[in-house]
Amino acid sequence: MNRAEKRRQKKLAQKTAAQKAPGPTPKTLAQLFQQAVQFHQDGQFIEAGALYRQILDINSDLAEVHCNLGSVQNSLGDNVAAEASHRRAIALKPGYADAHGNLGNVLSDLNRWDEAITSYQHALTHNPKNANIHNSLGSALQELDRHGDAIRSFETAIVLNPGFAEAHGNLGISLLETDGPDEAIASYLRALALKPDFAEAHSNMGNALKDLGRLDDAASCYGRALAIRPGYAQARCNLGNVLTYMGQLDEALACYEQALTDKPDHRLAANNYLHTLLYHPDVSNDELFDACRRMAGGPVAISQTHSGTALEAGARLRIGYLSSDFRDHPLGHNILPLIANHDHDAFEIFCYAELSSPDAMTQEFQNHADHWRAIKGMTDAEVANRIHADGVHVLVYLGGQFDENRPSVAAHRPAPVQVSLFAGTTTAVEGVDYWLTDAVLHPPDNAGGTTERFTEELYRLPSLFIYPMPEHSTPVSALPADDNGYVTFASFNKPSKMNDRVLDLWADVLGAVPNARLMLKFRNYLASPTIRQRILSRFEKNGIALERIRLLDEKDSFQDHLARYAQADIALDTFPFSGATTTFQALWMGVPVLSLMGDRFITRMGGSITAQAGVENLTAETAEEFVALAAALADDLDRLRELRSTLRQRIGSSPLCDGAAYARNMEDSFRSMWAAKAGK
Repeated sequence: MNRAEKRRQKKLAQKTAAQKAPGPTPKTLAQLFQQAVQFHQDGQFIEAGALYRQILDINSDLAEVHCNLGSVQNSLGDNVAAEASHRRAIALKPGYADAHGNLGNVLSDLNRWDEAITSYQHALTHNPKNANIHNSLGSALQELDRHGDAIRSFETAIVLNPGFAEAHGNLGISLLETDGPDEAIASYLRALALKPDFAEAHSNMGNALKDLGRLDDAASCYGRALAIRPGYAQARCNLGNVLTYMGQLDEALACYEQALTDKPDHRLAANNYLHTLLYHPDVSNDELFDACRRMAGGPVAISQTHSGTALEAGARLRIGYLSSDFRDHPLGHNILPLIANHDHDAFEIFCYAELSSPDAMTQEFQNHADHWRAIKGMTDAEVANRIHADGVHVLVYLGGQFDENRPSVAAHRPAPVQVSLFAGTTTAVEGVDYWLTDAVLHPPDNAGGTTERFTEELYRLPSLFIYPMPEHSTPVSALPADDNGYVTFASFNKPSKMNDRVLDLWADVLGAVPNARLMLKFRNYLASPTIRQRILSRFEKNGIALERIRLLDEKDSFQDHLARYAQADIALDTFPFSGATTTFQALWMGVPVLSLMGDRFITRMGGSITAQAGVENLTAETAEEFVALAAALADDLDRLRELRSTLRQRIGSSPLCDGAAYARNMEDSFRSMWAAKAGK
């Protein structure tokens, strides 16, 4: 508050105190307020709050005291009380900019972003030159992915206060989403020039460098953030993510464990921990299951149940989909053909979107849903209550523990039937009834040696995977071996999937086909010196001349990415985490994919996809079979030419691309589940 306001409040307090008897003298009341403010400034919030309340017991009409009390309550985490205090201050003094701004802060903490934005705008109406409020408004706009508006708010804050490091840092976040990493890095550098110990700016600059493929530099940025603030869980999680991509899986797992120690409710760290276990070649099925159970936690007290969620005669079955991937993402591409082909006469579709960065594909999902619910920032219990209120009959959790998906909501049992779809492993969440799969991913009676453990009941579809046919993809090329005089093997999978055992097996393939080459690609990540050294040194250790290995490090457009397959004759799958989208794309471009089948869902995806494509003799059960299969196929140019010329047509007419049939199969499964679980 300014000096004039302080004098006014002091006189008002003295006048009010004089009117009350018995009570403290005017001097005592003024001293109480001064002492409360001092406690407040010193971070002694409990003591400050007690004194503010004592003053309000004497005179409840002091707007500034209500506002200060609200700030204390916000600092103590009592945002319900804080909201009430700030609203009382505004009622007493409608033009009180600080109260409007502080109310915006409280509403932001409550994830009520639209209301927070309105409060900040009211504050700026009364105090348009407050850089802090412009910055806070920008941060709230970011949460709603309104990055263009956020940029304008941050730029205004910077004009008002050029040395405002936090505004420069926040501007970088929105620039990364809109203009790209180079512009974002420039903002982060300005923030760090002003505030070298700005941990968030170091971490966020790491994110921008990661986008540029500079993973080693990104890791260094995360390290600097953690040196400044060792308990910074998000930076620790970011570092773990980069280490995972680099193939340093044990180090990545340690990062996620530490992040969860620092912040036990860090959902992304928990998801990434489980995701990284799927890459690890030394993790057994028992160890994976135990980790899933541990991350899922114990049973949750259910505040709402599905009792009363009935299906009226002639009514549509309500299907809910919960995901963070209703966007341009491998899972998004996998699920869009289902959402787009639902029979809306028989099914009512709800989408619950945990989205950080919606895009053009998000709009496609919205267009095909009967109801769209944004759930970002809501607790599991709040999401469950929303789903229950919608009367959903069958709730589908998409993507398991990948990304920011949240099967943990299932523990609240918001729907009578709960289903896991496109999860890499068991959710291990009490309340998930079914795991959708197929007979290749989970052979009946554990045929094929599968020993995976899970808490759900398996429900086998005729086929699990579905893909939209890529638009505007380049024509399939002629077989490159005919021009090169040698066969080129390829893998466009993540480097995190290329563990030492995979590289050793590929080296054996190159040893069995002495004149062959190997081409590897994933985004621009193979520009990382750490990744290049790890891959190349492993081949060198296996006696493979490095001129036979080609690492592509350009970040291509989608069409250019597909066009790279014109340089490949045979694709090699990874293990234990096999390819899915990469397998489909290779087949679409006429390139057969060889897979080593394993003992769990995640190791058998390539086999499931090639089986649905109707292509035989592309899977092996042992490493020796894999090498022999690769050598035989490399020696059979006639078969390679035949596959090259027919795979796209076979894929296009297969169940992999028949969205309508896939939707009918899925709807039949939902009817069956409903009848078994809730419709008896």
